[in-house]
Amino acid sequence: MRVFEINDHGLEELQSPNIPDLLNQETPNPIWIDMIGPSPEDIQLMRDVFKFHMLAIEDTVNKRQRPKIEDYGNHFFLILNPASLKQQELDIRELDVFFGRNFIVTVHQNDEHIIDKVMTTCRNRWSARKRLSLGVVLYSLVDQVVDLYFPILDMLEDEIDNIGEEVVKVPNQVYLRRLLEIKRSLAEMWRITTQQRDAVNLLSREDQELIKDDSLRYFLRDVYDHIIRLSDTINILRDTLLSTVDLYFSSQSNRLNVVVQRLTFITIGIGVLTVISGFYGMNFLDTWPPFGSPYGVLFVLLIMGIGILTVLYFARRTEK
Repeated sequence: MRVFEINDHGLEELQSPNIPDLLNQETPNPIWIDMIGPSPEDIQLMRDVFKFHMLAIEDTVNKRQRPKIEDYGNHFFLILNPASLKQQELDIRELDVFFGRNFIVTVHQNDEHIIDKVMTTCRNRWSARKRLSLGVVLYSLVDQVVDLYFPILDMLEDEIDNIGEEVVKVPNQVYLRRLLEIKRSLAEMWRITTQQRDAVNLLSREDQELIKDDSLRYFLRDVYDHIIRLSDTINILRDTLLSTVDLYFSSQSNRLNVVVQRLTFITIGIGVLTVISGFYGMNFLDTWPPFGSPYGVLFVLLIMGIGILTVLYFARRTEK
């Protein structure tokens, strides 16, 4: 667990702090507590010192919760879902955020690089522009999580385009399986973006008392616009993916038609040879050329060759 104090110098990490004393000061500086786990000691701190709602504490223990925001009167509980692509698989994590008048508590199961990014942003960008506040930390957390989604969608879009080019050449089932995996990833992205959109919309409302800085609402509305753009992009990618799946089956059908067409001409060629050889294999006493003719065999082979060339000619014309 790491504890940071927000003061005139920006974001300052405290070593071995007494958290109850920090919260009970007459004019306390806002604090940011980052927990990994949470451990039993962290749960006790959330329950006995911060007085968080028991259902919210349970959600920090039971992972894979959906994105949401809950108003418990003196504090908010927000669930965010950072995401990344690991070996072409969508990895969705959980970041729990408690937000009150003079504190913000973040809880995550493992090391989360989003936290380090937010710390760097708060120390460098915001300290230089305006006084750091809890609202700025909350906005930075939400903004960093939402910004993670854009490169994921860009990579999925490039992969869908590449697969679309390949299935025209060779409609391999590997591409179809990958398209179905991308479809599931897009469905997950749609789920977390739409639910986080509602949470950000609630935070940016003007009747929200815990966020006192009115200028910060413009930044939250900007995040809301980003989520709207993400939702539109996901819808476009889903349509593109379905078109690529249709293209796969169309390409596969075309290749099957080509194979059937070639087999048909092969059958026709074999039929021509069978008719010619069958004609000269009948028990006629007189035929032409006569059986005793020295050029009879060559003549029959010539007719067979002409028949095969004729079939090949029409086969080539049909393929064109």
